[in-house]
Amino acid sequence: MRYGLLISCGVLVAVSFLGERAHPAEVVERDQWFAGYMGESKLGWAHLVTGMDTLNGKPVGIVRLNATIYAEAFLGAGASAVEYDLVQHMDAGTLAPILLESRVNLAGEPSTTRIRFDEGVPSFEVTYGGRTERGTIDVAPDQALEADLGFLLQPKPSTRQTHFVSFLSLQVAEGAVTVLTDDLPEGATSGVRSVCTVGTMTAYLDAAGKIVSAALPMGVRLEPRPEAEARDMGPEGYVPPVNLGIGFGGKSDRRIDDPDAVTDLTVVLRGLPAGSVPSIGGRQEAEDLPDGIRVHTQSDDVRSLFDAAPDLPIPWDDPSLLAEERFLDVNAAPVEAATRAAVGDEHNSARAAFAIASWIDANIEPGDFVGPIRSASSVLRTGKGVCRDYAALYVAMARRAGIPSRVVIGMVYARDGFYLHSWAESYVGRWVPVDPTRPHEAFDATHITLGRGSLAEVWDTSRYTGTLTVQIESYRD
Repeated sequence: MRYGLLISCGVLVAVSFLGERAHPAEVVERDQWFAGYMGESKLGWAHLVTGMDTLNGKPVGIVRLNATIYAEAFLGAGASAVEYDLVQHMDAGTLAPILLESRVNLAGEPSTTRIRFDEGVPSFEVTYGGRTERGTIDVAPDQALEADLGFLLQPKPSTRQTHFVSFLSLQVAEGAVTVLTDDLPEGATSGVRSVCTVGTMTAYLDAAGKIVSAALPMGVRLEPRPEAEARDMGPEGYVPPVNLGIGFGGKSDRRIDDPDAVTDLTVVLRGLPAGSVPSIGGRQEAEDLPDGIRVHTQSDDVRSLFDAAPDLPIPWDDPSLLAEERFLDVNAAPVEAATRAAVGDEHNSARAAFAIASWIDANIEPGDFVGPIRSASSVLRTGKGVCRDYAALYVAMARRAGIPSRVVIGMVYARDGFYLHSWAESYVGRWVPVDPTRPHEAFDATHITLGRGSLAEVWDTSRYTGTLTVQIESYRD
């Protein structure tokens, strides 16, 4: 089984919470080191600085984070060090974002992101594999933005809803900051829970505002340490016995020995809001419970429609599912050429969908890109990617071939739990799932759909990560 699943940046971004001493204007000034752990295994370290800075000759607030995490990059792909640098400049009073810059270096493949907010419409610039993509971010006229790490600079003693620009999905997302006063661990006098770019994080603070403990997605915890201790990874060559390549998700209470063979599955998801999991006729049924969501899934296979699928192009009332959209550059020359190479003279839509997925599997390699979403043509140029890149390229090529298609985000079982993964759905007489990371295997029932739609919408990971748990009620091979 091979999955190009999202590499978790949660442990890299979520190290920053409240600080040591306050500026007269209530800006928190901090210079603090942290060690990151999963269970008893040390993952790496992070250095956080918050306070005031100068940008273009004007005083601004700043949150600066540098982190290094050691873990396996992908299932079975060996060990890698992830080096991460993030700088957020913002208005120190309103916390409105001004400039965000990030750099991720995984296995020697750096990517950089720069988002500017000082010219009316936010604009982004992403560089990866020696190429740069630029674009703008849509913001509603009445939508006030807050830097998603702004609460670190100027903590406000109020629970509130926020909007921020996610540096992963490059779009506006909903966030929340919750002040905690009950059920605090020993030594803590307050707490803060935040929903930001990488999901839900919780920090518990002592009377001086220092972090007593912090809980992150995937069961990662952070502990403040002196610099030398934070950076000490023990014996030379040590690699934590954990794998972050499987990405965000939740541990399950039972083990599945052969997930590829699962044809029927029933689970209860906890940690997601009611109504957030869709029912999909014939393949997935979701039922809200008082304390979670029961989901029943069944396996499927596009190849079962080879003899019954309509010919290309498929007539469709909703042109959006055949059209070009942000990141899905259907009409780009590289996408057109790849589609022609994959489909050839095939007219059967189900066979064409399978041919496209198979072509992607043969021509795109699992890569170590952990930055923002990329366009389909960018994935073709670099020839490698993670699961969302496979899904984006598949949907762009399928639409180019005349197959109504959309991107899916969900969870799939891997090793010891269910983790975020991306695939696609195509209409070939009925809606059928297609996973281009493993096209020659049946779509097993451990795939649980959480959202469908445009690439940017479904890849807002903050909606799906945090305290998610999965209880397996039953499954059948």
